[in-house]
Amino acid sequence: MFCPKCGAQNPDGSPFCASCGAQLNAQQPQQPVNQGGFGQPMGNAGGNKLNLNPAEIINDFLAFFKNPVVTIQQIIIWAGCGLLLISTFLPNYSYTLLGIKVTGNLWSTRHGIYCVLLLLFVLAAAFFSIAKQHICTIGAAGLIFFFWILDIATKDYYSAAIGLWIFFLSSVAICAGAIWGFIEAKKKG
Repeated sequence: MFCPKCGAQNPDGSPFCASCGAQLNAQQPQQPVNQGGFGQPMGNAGGNKLNLNPAEIINDFLAFFKNPVVTIQQIIIWAGCGLLLISTFLPNYSYTLLGIKVTGNLWSTRHGIYCVLLLLFVLAAAFFSIAKQHICTIGAAGLIFFFWILDIATKDYYSAAIGLWIFFLSSVAICAGAIWGFIEAKKKG
């Protein structure tokens, strides 16, 4: 029998797919499901369709832990997320006011809601990359990059410190990893 989610062949009567962990039933078709393109089912074949079904997203997330296959794109996204979190504690602006050097990090210069939203988008990018939901990862990465644009727009270019530039590099890494993952999944699909 074939898994309706990922198309992997399993022994007849298997309760779960050996590849992705999806639940199998005895009355499923004996041919693999065509997967991978826009409008096609999700699963391990790509995640190039906007899927807002929480149960499927959670199943895709949990399938990673049953059969962990890590891609270079995921490593780039996770490294970018970790680096971005570190950058929030580094000085993101620095200037001299009346002979006194003033510096501050993201936590001291922004309201709490800004920081909470940024952290949620970083966690969403990491979560969706694990679930191989490429469109959702790109969306979260775009929102993270928007937060950097918002930060640089409210600061003088010359007063931007190391934290803001690491924030920039990590947000670019998350965007690049997400787009690269989307392209690779599209090639496979």
